[in-house]
Amino acid sequence: MALFNYESINLTRPTFRLARLLAGSGIHIYCEIFQAWLDQPEDIMPYEALSYTWGSEEMTDKIDANGKELGVTQNLYLALQYLRFENQDRILWIDGLCINQQNHKEKGHQVQQMGNIYHHAERVIIWLGPGTYETHVLMDSMTLLEQHCIDFPRNNDHAWRDTWSNIQPELKSNHSDLEVRQRNALESLFERSWFGRVWILQEVANARVAIVMCGIKSISARTFALVPSLLGVAPPFHCQSILDIMPGRSRQESWWSQKRDLQTLLLKFGKSVATDPRDNIYALLGLSSDACESDLLRADYSKPVREVMSDAALFLLRCPELQDKDFLYDFAMPQFLESVGFLSNVALGWAQKEKDEPLAKVLLAREDIDVNWKNKDGLSPLSVAVQRKHEQTVKLLLDRDDVDVNSQDKGNDTPLTIAVSVHSTKMVELLLTRDDININWMNNDGQTPLIVAATNQDMGIVEALLKRDDVDVNSRNKNGKTALLMAVEGGWGGVGKLLLARDDVNVTSMDNYGQTPLRVAERNRHNRHKELARLLLAEHVWEMTIKNKNGRTPQWLAARIYRTPKDLQRFRDEEQQQIENRLQFFREPTISKCIAM
Repeated sequence: MALFNYESINLTRPTFRLARLLAGSGIHIYCEIFQAWLDQPEDIMPYEALSYTWGSEEMTDKIDANGKELGVTQNLYLALQYLRFENQDRILWIDGLCINQQNHKEKGHQVQQMGNIYHHAERVIIWLGPGTYETHVLMDSMTLLEQHCIDFPRNNDHAWRDTWSNIQPELKSNHSDLEVRQRNALESLFERSWFGRVWILQEVANARVAIVMCGIKSISARTFALVPSLLGVAPPFHCQSILDIMPGRSRQESWWSQKRDLQTLLLKFGKSVATDPRDNIYALLGLSSDACESDLLRADYSKPVREVMSDAALFLLRCPELQDKDFLYDFAMPQFLESVGFLSNVALGWAQKEKDEPLAKVLLAREDIDVNWKNKDGLSPLSVAVQRKHEQTVKLLLDRDDVDVNSQDKGNDTPLTIAVSVHSTKMVELLLTRDDININWMNNDGQTPLIVAATNQDMGIVEALLKRDDVDVNSRNKNGKTALLMAVEGGWGGVGKLLLARDDVNVTSMDNYGQTPLRVAERNRHNRHKELARLLLAEHVWEMTIKNKNGRTPQWLAARIYRTPKDLQRFRDEEQQQIENRLQFFREPTISKCIAM
Protein backbone atom coordinates (compact mmCIF):
# COMPACT_ATOMS: atom_id res chain seq x y z
CA MET A 1 0.00 0.00 0.00
CA ALA A 2 1.27 3.48 -0.90
CA LEU A 3 2.19 5.87 1.90
CA PHE A 4 -0.18 8.70 2.75
CA ASN A 5 1.01 12.20 1.85
CA TYR A 6 -0.62 15.34 3.19
CA GLU A 7 -1.93 17.87 0.69
CA SER A 8 -0.65 21.38 1.38
CA ILE A 9 -3.02 23.73 3.15
CA ASN A 10 -3.48 27.45 2.60
CA LEU A 11 -1.37 29.10 5.30
CA THR A 12 -2.92 32.52 4.63
CA ARG A 13 -6.34 31.29 5.78
CA PRO A 14 -7.54 29.51 8.95
CA THR A 15 -7.41 26.17 7.21
CA PHE A 16 -7.39 22.90 9.12
CA ARG A 17 -8.11 19.23 8.52
CA LEU A 18 -10.69 16.84 9.91
CA ALA A 19 -10.71 13.06 9.99
CA ARG A 20 -13.76 10.89 9.37
CA LEU A 21 -13.26 7.75 11.48
CA LEU A 22 -15.15 5.10 9.55
CA ALA A 23 -17.46 2.74 11.41
CA GLY A 24 -16.17 -0.75 11.97
CA SER A 25 -14.54 -3.19 14.34
CA GLY A 26 -11.44 -5.32 14.46
CA ILE A 27 -7.79 -4.38 14.24
CA HIS A 28 -7.94 -2.45 10.95
CA ILE A 29 -8.83 1.22 11.19
CA TYR A 30 -9.97 3.30 8.25
CA CYS A 31 -10.38 7.03 8.02
CA GLU A 32 -10.71 9.85 5.53
CA ILE A 33 -8.79 13.10 5.98
CA PHE A 34 -10.12 16.31 4.41
CA GLN A 35 -9.75 20.08 4.73
CA ALA A 36 -12.05 22.64 6.36
CA TRP A 37 -11.94 26.39 7.09
CA LEU A 38 -12.63 28.17 10.35
CA ASP A 39 -13.63 31.35 8.51
CA GLN A 40 -16.50 29.42 6.91
CA PRO A 41 -18.23 28.02 10.01
CA GLU A 42 -21.45 27.40 8.14
CA ASP A 43 -19.65 24.92 5.90
CA ILE A 44 -17.89 23.00 8.71
CA MET A 45 -19.63 19.77 9.56
CA PRO A 46 -19.97 19.16 13.33
CA TYR A 47 -16.88 17.52 14.78
CA GLU A 48 -15.38 16.40 18.07
CA ALA A 49 -11.80 17.18 19.11
CA LEU A 50 -9.61 14.63 20.87
CA SER A 51 -7.44 15.54 23.85
CA TYR A 52 -4.95 12.77 24.59
CA THR A 53 -1.28 12.13 25.24
CA TRP A 54 1.09 10.99 22.53
CA GLY A 55 3.29 8.79 24.67
CA SER A 56 6.16 7.53 22.56
CA GLU A 57 6.58 9.40 19.27
CA GLU A 58 7.53 6.20 17.48
CA MET A 59 5.02 5.30 14.76
CA THR A 60 4.52 1.69 15.79
CA ASP A 61 1.08 1.17 14.20
CA LYS A 62 -0.57 1.84 10.86
CA ILE A 63 -4.03 2.86 9.74
CA ASP A 64 -5.66 3.37 6.35
CA ALA A 65 -6.04 7.08 5.49
CA ASN A 66 -7.72 7.87 2.17
CA GLY A 67 -6.77 4.41 0.97
CA LYS A 68 -3.10 4.87 1.86
CA GLU A 69 -0.92 3.83 4.76
CA LEU A 70 -0.41 6.35 7.60
CA GLY A 71 1.83 5.64 10.60
CA VAL A 72 0.45 6.48 14.07
CA THR A 73 1.67 6.16 17.64
CA GLN A 74 0.60 3.28 19.84
CA ASN A 75 -1.43 5.59 22.09
CA LEU A 76 -3.33 7.06 19.17
CA TYR A 77 -4.03 3.66 17.66
CA LEU A 78 -5.42 2.47 21.00
CA ALA A 79 -7.57 5.59 21.37
CA LEU A 80 -8.99 5.14 17.85
CA GLN A 81 -9.98 1.57 18.75
CA TYR A 82 -12.05 2.86 21.67
CA LEU A 83 -13.42 5.92 19.84
CA ARG A 84 -14.65 4.08 16.75
CA PHE A 85 -18.36 3.29 16.50
CA GLU A 86 -19.45 -0.01 14.98
CA ASN A 87 -22.36 1.38 12.96
CA GLN A 88 -21.69 5.08 12.54
CA ASP A 89 -18.88 7.23 11.22
CA ARG A 90 -17.40 9.84 13.51
CA ILE A 91 -15.91 13.23 12.54
CA LEU A 92 -12.87 14.06 14.68
CA TRP A 93 -10.03 16.52 14.94
CA ILE A 94 -6.88 14.75 16.14
CA ASP A 95 -3.48 16.44 15.95
CA GLY A 96 -1.71 13.16 15.13
CA LEU A 97 -3.89 12.75 12.02
CA CYS A 98 -4.83 16.29 11.02
CA ILE A 99 -1.45 18.07 11.20
CA ASN A 100 1.54 17.28 9.04
CA GLN A 101 4.04 17.07 11.88
CA GLN A 102 6.98 17.11 9.46
CA ASN A 103 6.10 20.54 8.07
CA HIS A 104 7.30 23.20 10.54
CA LYS A 105 5.46 26.06 8.85
CA GLU A 106 2.19 24.16 8.83
CA LYS A 107 2.73 23.04 12.41
CA GLY A 108 3.22 26.64 13.56
CA HIS A 109 0.16 27.72 11.56
CA GLN A 110 -2.00 25.02 13.17
CA VAL A 111 -0.71 25.71 16.68
CA GLN A 112 -1.75 29.33 16.28
CA GLN A 113 -5.30 28.17 15.47
CA MET A 114 -5.59 25.36 17.97
CA GLY A 115 -7.59 27.36 20.49
CA ASN A 116 -10.25 28.08 17.88
CA ILE A 117 -10.23 24.48 16.67
CA TYR A 118 -11.09 23.20 20.14
CA HIS A 119 -13.53 26.04 20.79
CA HIS A 120 -15.52 25.29 17.63
CA ALA A 121 -15.72 21.57 18.37
CA GLU A 122 -19.14 20.26 19.37
CA ARG A 123 -17.42 18.38 22.16
CA VAL A 124 -13.90 17.68 23.40
CA ILE A 125 -13.11 14.08 24.29
CA ILE A 126 -10.55 13.75 27.08
CA TRP A 127 -9.02 10.32 26.62
CA LEU A 128 -7.24 9.10 29.76
CA GLY A 129 -6.42 5.63 28.43
CA PRO A 130 -7.70 2.09 29.05
CA GLY A 131 -9.82 1.42 32.10
CA THR A 132 -9.37 -0.88 35.09
CA TYR A 133 -11.90 -2.46 37.41
CA GLU A 134 -11.49 0.41 39.87
CA THR A 135 -11.86 3.13 37.22
CA HIS A 136 -15.01 1.38 35.98
CA VAL A 137 -16.37 1.53 39.55
CA LEU A 138 -15.59 5.24 39.74
CA MET A 139 -17.10 5.96 36.33
CA ASP A 140 -20.26 4.04 37.22
CA SER A 141 -20.48 5.99 40.49
CA MET A 142 -20.18 9.33 38.69
CA THR A 143 -22.72 8.29 36.07
CA LEU A 144 -25.26 7.34 38.74
CA LEU A 145 -24.60 10.62 40.54
CA GLU A 146 -25.18 12.56 37.34
CA GLN A 147 -28.44 10.74 36.66
CA HIS A 148 -29.77 11.60 40.10
CA CYS A 149 -28.63 15.23 39.95
CA ILE A 150 -29.75 16.02 36.44
CA ASP A 151 -32.24 18.58 37.69
CA PHE A 152 -29.94 20.12 40.32
CA PRO A 153 -28.00 23.32 39.65
CA ARG A 154 -24.25 22.77 39.63
CA ASN A 155 -23.69 25.33 42.36
CA ASN A 156 -25.88 23.51 44.86
CA ASP A 157 -23.12 21.80 46.85
CA HIS A 158 -25.43 20.44 49.52
CA ALA A 159 -27.67 18.73 46.98
CA TRP A 160 -24.72 17.07 45.26
CA ARG A 161 -23.20 15.93 48.56
CA ASP A 162 -26.51 14.60 49.82
CA THR A 163 -27.10 12.74 46.58
CA TRP A 164 -23.59 11.29 46.65
CA SER A 165 -24.21 9.97 50.14
CA ASN A 166 -27.61 8.59 49.15
CA ILE A 167 -26.34 6.56 46.19
CA GLN A 168 -23.48 4.93 48.09
CA PRO A 169 -25.63 2.08 49.53
CA GLU A 170 -26.81 1.17 46.03
CA LEU A 171 -23.25 1.15 44.74
CA LYS A 172 -21.98 -0.83 47.74
CA SER A 173 -24.37 -3.62 46.89
CA ASN A 174 -22.47 -4.10 43.63
CA HIS A 175 -18.91 -3.35 44.73
CA SER A 176 -16.96 -4.31 47.84
CA ASP A 177 -14.68 -1.73 49.52
CA LEU A 178 -16.50 0.89 47.49
CA GLU A 179 -15.04 4.08 48.97
CA VAL A 180 -11.48 2.73 48.87
CA ARG A 181 -11.90 1.72 45.23
CA GLN A 182 -13.40 5.10 44.32
CA ARG A 183 -10.54 7.04 45.93
CA ASN A 184 -7.86 4.73 44.53
CA ALA A 185 -9.34 5.07 41.06
CA LEU A 186 -9.44 8.87 41.20
CA GLU A 187 -5.90 9.11 42.53
CA SER A 188 -4.68 6.72 39.82
CA LEU A 189 -6.35 8.86 37.14
CA PHE A 190 -4.53 11.93 38.43
CA GLU A 191 -1.30 9.98 37.88
CA ARG A 192 -2.12 9.32 34.21
CA SER A 193 0.21 11.03 31.77
CA TRP A 194 -2.63 13.13 30.34
CA PHE A 195 -2.59 15.38 33.42
CA GLY A 196 1.10 16.17 32.91
CA ARG A 197 0.95 17.05 29.20
CA VAL A 198 1.23 20.73 28.35
CA TRP A 199 -1.01 20.74 25.26
CA ILE A 200 -4.08 19.48 27.12
CA LEU A 201 -4.36 22.85 28.86
CA GLN A 202 -5.36 24.68 25.70
CA GLU A 203 -7.57 21.81 24.64
CA VAL A 204 -9.55 21.75 27.90
CA ALA A 205 -9.71 25.48 28.46
CA ASN A 206 -11.19 26.15 25.01
CA ALA A 207 -13.74 23.35 25.21
CA ARG A 208 -17.38 24.42 25.37
CA VAL A 209 -18.42 20.89 26.33
CA ALA A 210 -16.13 18.02 27.32
CA ILE A 211 -16.32 14.42 28.46
CA VAL A 212 -13.70 12.42 30.34
CA MET A 213 -13.27 8.97 28.82
CA CYS A 214 -11.45 6.05 30.42
CA GLY A 215 -11.71 2.73 28.63
CA ILE A 216 -15.25 2.28 27.35
CA LYS A 217 -16.80 4.51 30.01
CA SER A 218 -17.17 8.28 30.09
CA ILE A 219 -18.56 11.10 32.20
CA SER A 220 -19.06 14.82 31.67
CA ALA A 221 -16.09 16.98 32.60
CA ARG A 222 -18.45 19.13 34.70
CA THR A 223 -19.23 16.18 36.97
CA PHE A 224 -15.66 14.84 36.96
CA ALA A 225 -14.37 18.18 38.30
CA LEU A 226 -16.76 17.99 41.28
CA VAL A 227 -15.97 14.45 42.39
CA PRO A 228 -12.64 15.06 44.25
CA SER A 229 -14.41 17.21 46.84
CA LEU A 230 -17.14 14.56 47.24
CA LEU A 231 -14.54 11.84 47.84
CA GLY A 232 -12.36 13.98 50.09
CA VAL A 233 -9.42 13.63 47.71
CA ALA A 234 -7.05 16.59 47.37
CA PRO A 235 -5.70 16.56 43.79
CA PRO A 236 -2.06 17.48 43.19
CA PHE A 237 -1.65 21.20 42.51
CA HIS A 238 -1.24 20.87 38.75
CA CYS A 239 -4.21 18.49 38.52
CA GLN A 240 -6.43 20.89 40.46
CA SER A 241 -5.38 23.70 38.13
CA ILE A 242 -6.56 21.58 35.20
CA LEU A 243 -9.86 20.72 36.91
CA ASP A 244 -10.32 24.45 37.43
CA ILE A 245 -10.39 25.10 33.69
CA MET A 246 -12.77 22.30 32.72
CA PRO A 247 -16.15 23.46 31.37
CA GLY A 248 -18.69 24.30 34.03
CA ARG A 249 -18.78 25.82 37.46
CA SER A 250 -15.11 25.21 38.20
CA ARG A 251 -14.04 27.38 35.28
CA GLN A 252 -16.41 30.18 36.25
CA GLU A 253 -15.31 30.37 39.89
CA SER A 254 -11.58 29.60 39.71
CA TRP A 255 -8.48 31.64 38.96
CA TRP A 256 -9.29 31.16 35.26
CA SER A 257 -12.02 33.78 35.32
CA GLN A 258 -9.79 36.26 37.14
CA LYS A 259 -6.23 36.16 35.82
CA ARG A 260 -4.78 34.16 32.96
CA ASP A 261 -1.96 36.22 31.53
CA LEU A 262 1.04 34.35 30.15
CA GLN A 263 3.09 34.73 33.32
CA THR A 264 0.32 33.22 35.47
CA LEU A 265 -0.04 30.29 33.06
CA LEU A 266 3.70 29.65 32.97
CA LEU A 267 3.87 29.72 36.76
CA LYS A 268 1.01 27.23 37.07
CA PHE A 269 1.84 24.92 34.20
CA GLY A 270 5.51 25.52 33.46
CA LYS A 271 6.47 22.02 34.59
CA SER A 272 4.03 20.27 32.27
CA VAL A 273 5.46 17.66 29.92
CA ALA A 274 6.31 18.67 26.36
CA THR A 275 8.23 16.60 23.82
CA ASP A 276 9.47 19.82 22.21
CA PRO A 277 10.73 22.36 24.80
CA ARG A 278 9.28 25.22 22.75
CA ASP A 279 5.81 23.83 23.36
CA ASN A 280 6.05 24.74 27.04
CA ILE A 281 5.51 28.28 25.76
CA TYR A 282 3.63 27.78 22.50
CA ALA A 283 0.97 25.56 24.08
CA LEU A 284 -0.05 28.38 26.42
CA LEU A 285 -0.29 31.21 23.89
CA GLY A 286 -3.86 30.43 22.90
CA LEU A 287 -4.91 30.41 26.55
CA SER A 288 -3.33 33.65 27.66
CA SER A 289 -5.25 36.87 27.86
CA ASP A 290 -2.27 38.97 26.79
CA ALA A 291 -0.10 36.87 24.46
CA CYS A 292 -2.69 35.24 22.20
CA GLU A 293 -2.47 38.06 19.64
CA SER A 294 1.19 38.93 20.08
CA ASP A 295 3.26 38.93 16.89
CA LEU A 296 6.39 38.47 19.00
CA LEU A 297 5.22 35.10 20.30
CA ARG A 298 3.67 33.40 17.32
CA ALA A 299 4.53 29.71 17.16
CA ASP A 300 7.51 29.35 14.86
CA TYR A 301 9.28 26.00 14.94
CA SER A 302 12.11 27.31 12.79
CA LYS A 303 13.34 29.32 15.80
CA PRO A 304 15.81 27.67 18.19
CA VAL A 305 14.74 27.11 21.80
CA ARG A 306 16.99 29.90 23.07
CA GLU A 307 15.35 32.47 20.79
CA VAL A 308 11.87 31.35 21.83
CA MET A 309 12.84 31.80 25.50
CA SER A 310 14.26 35.24 24.75
CA ASP A 311 11.08 36.28 22.91
CA ALA A 312 8.95 35.12 25.83
CA ALA A 313 11.15 36.95 28.34
CA LEU A 314 11.00 40.19 26.34
CA PHE A 315 7.22 39.89 26.13
CA LEU A 316 6.86 39.24 29.86
CA LEU A 317 9.23 42.00 30.95
CA ARG A 318 8.17 44.62 28.39
CA CYS A 319 11.52 46.34 28.86
CA PRO A 320 12.93 47.87 25.63
CA GLU A 321 16.35 48.26 27.25
CA LEU A 322 16.68 44.46 27.28
CA GLN A 323 16.37 44.19 23.51
CA ASP A 324 19.45 42.43 22.13
CA LYS A 325 20.69 41.70 25.68
CA ASP A 326 21.57 38.03 25.92
CA PHE A 327 20.72 37.71 29.61
CA LEU A 328 19.44 34.13 29.18
CA TYR A 329 22.63 33.02 27.44
CA ASP A 330 23.20 29.98 29.65
CA PHE A 331 19.55 29.00 30.27
CA ALA A 332 17.80 25.82 29.17
CA MET A 333 14.00 25.68 29.04
CA PRO A 334 13.54 24.11 32.52
CA GLN A 335 15.68 26.84 34.08
CA PHE A 336 13.75 29.54 32.21
CA LEU A 337 10.40 28.14 33.37
CA GLU A 338 11.60 28.08 36.98
CA SER A 339 12.67 31.73 36.65
CA VAL A 340 9.45 33.13 35.20
CA GLY A 341 8.43 34.68 38.51
CA PHE A 342 11.67 36.63 38.89
CA LEU A 343 12.91 37.37 35.38
CA SER A 344 13.58 41.00 36.32
CA ASN A 345 16.04 39.75 38.92
CA VAL A 346 17.64 37.40 36.40
CA ALA A 347 18.13 40.37 34.09
CA LEU A 348 19.50 42.46 36.97
CA GLY A 349 21.98 39.71 37.84
CA TRP A 350 23.16 39.68 34.23
CA ALA A 351 23.46 43.49 34.19
CA GLN A 352 25.58 43.37 37.34
CA LYS A 353 27.79 40.65 35.90
CA GLU A 354 28.28 42.65 32.71
CA LYS A 355 28.89 45.88 34.69
CA ASP A 356 25.95 47.49 32.86
CA GLU A 357 24.98 49.97 35.57
CA PRO A 358 22.58 52.00 33.33
CA LEU A 359 20.56 48.82 32.71
CA ALA A 360 20.73 47.94 36.41
CA LYS A 361 19.31 51.37 37.21
CA VAL A 362 16.38 50.78 34.84
CA LEU A 363 15.66 47.36 36.31
CA LEU A 364 15.86 48.58 39.92
CA ALA A 365 13.12 51.10 39.12
CA ARG A 366 10.70 48.30 38.14
CA GLU A 367 7.83 47.46 40.47
CA ASP A 368 8.34 43.72 39.98
CA ILE A 369 11.98 43.73 41.09
CA ASP A 370 12.68 41.93 44.35
CA VAL A 371 15.63 43.74 45.89
CA ASN A 372 16.13 40.91 48.37
CA TRP A 373 15.92 38.02 45.89
CA LYS A 374 18.87 35.64 46.11
CA ASN A 375 20.71 33.87 43.32
CA LYS A 376 21.95 30.28 43.43
CA ASP A 377 24.85 31.35 45.69
CA GLY A 378 22.49 33.05 48.13
CA LEU A 379 23.65 36.51 47.07
CA SER A 380 21.16 39.37 47.02
CA PRO A 381 21.47 42.20 44.45
CA LEU A 382 23.11 44.32 47.15
CA SER A 383 25.64 41.60 47.95
CA VAL A 384 26.47 41.19 44.26
CA ALA A 385 26.83 44.95 43.75
CA VAL A 386 29.12 45.19 46.78
CA GLN A 387 31.14 42.18 45.67
CA ARG A 388 31.66 43.73 42.24
CA LYS A 389 32.20 47.23 43.71
CA HIS A 390 29.41 48.80 41.62
CA GLU A 391 29.13 52.06 43.51
CA GLN A 392 26.10 53.52 41.69
CA THR A 393 24.09 50.32 42.03
CA VAL A 394 24.94 50.08 45.72
CA LYS A 395 23.77 53.66 46.24
CA LEU A 396 20.49 52.96 44.41
CA LEU A 397 19.86 49.90 46.54
CA LEU A 398 20.73 51.61 49.82
CA ASP A 399 18.28 54.40 48.99
CA ARG A 400 15.45 51.84 49.12
CA ASP A 401 13.75 51.27 52.45
CA ASP A 402 12.82 47.70 51.50
CA VAL A 403 16.37 46.47 50.92
CA ASP A 404 17.72 44.07 53.54
CA VAL A 405 21.20 45.40 54.26
CA ASN A 406 21.91 42.37 56.45
CA SER A 407 20.94 39.69 53.92
CA GLN A 408 23.10 36.58 54.33
CA ASP A 409 24.52 34.38 51.58
CA LYS A 410 25.19 30.65 51.90
CA GLY A 411 28.31 31.36 53.95
CA ASN A 412 26.27 33.60 56.25
CA ASP A 413 28.18 36.63 54.97
CA THR A 414 26.32 39.94 54.83
CA PRO A 415 27.02 42.72 52.32
CA LEU A 416 29.21 44.38 54.96
CA THR A 417 31.28 41.24 55.48
CA ILE A 418 31.60 40.92 51.71
CA ALA A 419 32.72 44.55 51.40
CA VAL A 420 35.43 43.91 53.98
CA SER A 421 36.46 40.68 52.25
CA VAL A 422 36.96 42.46 48.91
CA HIS A 423 39.03 45.18 50.67
CA SER A 424 36.69 48.01 49.62
CA THR A 425 36.71 50.90 52.06
CA LYS A 426 34.25 52.76 49.82
CA MET A 427 31.70 49.93 49.94
CA VAL A 428 32.07 49.73 53.73
CA GLU A 429 31.53 53.47 54.11
CA LEU A 430 28.41 53.34 51.94
CA LEU A 431 26.94 50.46 53.90
CA LEU A 432 27.67 52.14 57.22
CA THR A 433 25.41 55.04 56.23
CA ARG A 434 22.49 52.75 57.01
CA ASP A 435 21.48 52.81 60.66
CA ASP A 436 20.01 49.31 60.41
CA ILE A 437 23.32 47.71 59.44
CA ASN A 438 24.38 44.90 61.77
CA ILE A 439 28.02 45.80 62.24
CA ASN A 440 28.70 42.87 64.56
CA TRP A 441 27.20 40.08 62.42
CA MET A 442 29.16 36.81 62.54
CA ASN A 443 29.49 34.56 59.50
CA ASN A 444 29.82 30.78 59.55
CA ASP A 445 33.47 31.13 60.60
CA GLY A 446 32.50 33.29 63.57
CA GLN A 447 34.14 36.31 61.95
CA THR A 448 32.74 39.81 62.36
CA PRO A 449 33.55 42.53 59.81
CA LEU A 450 36.00 44.05 62.28
CA ILE A 451 37.86 40.78 62.82
CA VAL A 452 38.05 40.21 59.05
CA ALA A 453 39.32 43.75 58.48
CA ALA A 454 41.92 43.41 61.24
CA THR A 455 43.08 40.08 59.80
CA ASN A 456 43.36 41.66 56.34
CA GLN A 457 45.36 44.67 57.68
CA ASP A 458 42.80 47.03 56.13
CA MET A 459 43.54 50.22 58.06
CA GLY A 460 40.91 52.29 56.25
CA ILE A 461 38.17 49.74 56.86
CA VAL A 462 39.15 49.25 60.51
CA GLU A 463 39.05 53.00 61.02
CA ALA A 464 35.61 53.27 59.36
CA LEU A 465 34.22 50.48 61.53
CA LEU A 466 35.67 51.92 64.74
CA LYS A 467 33.91 55.23 64.14
CA ARG A 468 30.66 53.43 64.92
CA ASP A 469 29.80 53.40 68.62
CA ASP A 470 27.91 50.13 68.23
CA VAL A 471 30.90 48.12 67.01
CA ASP A 472 31.93 45.38 69.43
CA VAL A 473 35.73 45.62 69.53
CA ASN A 474 35.90 42.58 71.81
CA SER A 475 33.85 40.12 69.74
CA ARG A 476 35.57 36.74 69.42
CA ASN A 477 35.70 34.34 66.48
CA LYS A 478 35.22 30.58 66.83
CA ASN A 479 38.81 30.31 68.13
CA GLY A 480 38.16 32.95 70.76
CA LYS A 481 40.36 35.52 69.04
CA THR A 482 39.47 39.20 69.06
CA ALA A 483 40.34 41.72 66.36
CA LEU A 484 43.18 42.99 68.55
CA LEU A 485 44.63 39.54 69.01
CA MET A 486 44.46 38.93 65.24
CA ALA A 487 46.29 42.22 64.65
CA VAL A 488 48.98 41.38 67.20
CA GLU A 489 49.47 37.87 65.81
CA GLY A 490 50.04 39.37 62.39
CA GLY A 491 52.36 42.03 63.70
CA TRP A 492 50.17 44.77 62.27
CA GLY A 493 51.00 47.68 64.52
CA GLY A 494 48.90 50.26 62.68
CA VAL A 495 45.71 48.22 62.99
CA GLY A 496 46.54 47.39 66.59
CA LYS A 497 47.02 51.05 67.45
CA LEU A 498 43.64 51.89 65.92
CA LEU A 499 42.02 49.25 68.11
CA LEU A 500 43.87 50.40 71.23
CA ALA A 501 42.49 53.89 70.68
CA ARG A 502 39.16 52.56 71.92
CA ASP A 503 38.59 52.79 75.68
CA ASP A 504 36.45 49.66 75.61
CA VAL A 505 39.07 47.37 74.08
CA ASN A 506 39.96 44.40 76.28
CA VAL A 507 43.73 43.89 76.10
CA THR A 508 43.61 40.87 78.40
CA SER A 509 41.06 38.83 76.45
CA MET A 510 42.23 35.21 76.14
CA ASP A 511 41.56 33.01 73.14
CA ASN A 512 40.69 29.32 73.34
CA TYR A 513 44.38 28.53 73.75
CA GLY A 514 45.01 30.89 76.69
CA GLN A 515 46.77 33.52 74.58
CA THR A 516 46.33 37.27 75.18
CA PRO A 517 47.44 40.08 72.84
CA LEU A 518 50.23 41.04 75.26
CA ARG A 519 51.53 37.49 75.57
CA VAL A 520 51.68 37.14 71.80
CA ALA A 521 53.49 40.47 71.46
CA GLU A 522 56.04 39.44 74.09
CA ARG A 523 56.60 36.00 72.61
CA ASN A 524 57.34 37.38 69.17
CA ARG A 525 59.25 40.39 70.43
CA HIS A 526 60.35 41.69 67.09
CA ASN A 527 60.64 45.36 66.30
CA ARG A 528 57.22 45.36 64.73
CA HIS A 529 55.68 44.17 68.01
CA LYS A 530 57.61 46.34 70.44
CA GLU A 531 55.73 49.59 69.94
CA LEU A 532 52.45 47.70 70.03
CA ALA A 533 53.52 46.05 73.27
CA ARG A 534 54.14 49.48 74.80
CA LEU A 535 50.55 50.48 74.11
CA LEU A 536 49.27 47.18 75.43
CA LEU A 537 51.21 47.61 78.68
CA ALA A 538 49.90 51.15 79.06
CA GLU A 539 46.53 49.69 80.08
CA HIS A 540 47.21 50.19 83.80
CA VAL A 541 49.76 47.41 83.65
CA TRP A 542 50.80 47.83 87.31
CA GLU A 543 47.30 47.33 88.64
CA MET A 544 46.67 44.22 86.54
CA THR A 545 46.64 40.94 88.41
CA ILE A 546 45.30 38.80 85.57
CA LYS A 547 47.43 35.76 84.76
CA ASN A 548 47.73 33.67 81.63
CA LYS A 549 47.56 29.88 81.69
CA ASN A 550 51.23 29.78 82.75
CA GLY A 551 50.58 32.10 85.71
CA ARG A 552 52.41 35.08 84.20
CA THR A 553 51.22 38.64 84.80
CA PRO A 554 51.54 41.76 82.60
CA GLN A 555 54.27 43.02 84.93
CA TRP A 556 56.30 39.89 84.21
CA LEU A 557 55.80 40.43 80.48
CA ALA A 558 56.87 44.06 80.81
CA ALA A 559 60.07 42.92 82.43
CA ARG A 560 60.65 40.53 79.54
CA ILE A 561 60.35 43.36 77.02
CA TYR A 562 62.21 45.97 79.08
CA ARG A 563 64.94 43.69 80.43
CA THR A 564 67.16 46.17 82.32
CA PRO A 565 66.03 48.15 85.38
CA LYS A 566 66.80 51.31 83.45
CA ASP A 567 64.45 50.32 80.61
CA LEU A 568 61.76 49.37 83.07
CA GLN A 569 62.09 52.66 84.97
CA ARG A 570 61.89 54.58 81.72
CA PHE A 571 58.71 52.70 80.89
CA ARG A 572 57.27 53.63 84.33
CA ASP A 573 58.12 57.30 83.80
CA GLU A 574 56.57 57.33 80.33
CA GLU A 575 53.43 55.41 81.27
CA GLN A 576 51.28 58.40 82.16
CA GLN A 577 52.28 60.33 79.05
CA GLN A 578 51.60 57.25 76.95
CA ILE A 579 48.08 57.03 78.31
CA GLU A 580 47.52 60.73 77.59
CA ASN A 581 48.73 60.26 74.03
CA ARG A 582 46.41 57.30 73.62
CA LEU A 583 43.40 59.27 74.87
CA GLN A 584 44.20 62.12 72.51
CA PHE A 585 44.58 59.60 69.72
CA PHE A 586 41.09 58.24 70.38
CA ARG A 587 39.58 61.69 70.13
CA GLU A 588 40.72 61.84 66.48
CA PRO A 589 41.50 58.28 65.31
CA THR A 590 43.00 58.88 61.89
CA ILE A 591 45.24 56.65 59.85
CA SER A 592 47.93 59.31 59.63
CA LYS A 593 48.25 59.45 63.43
CA CYS A 594 48.48 55.70 63.65
CA ILE A 595 51.29 55.66 61.15
CA ALA A 596 53.12 58.44 62.98
CA MET A 597 53.16 56.57 66.32
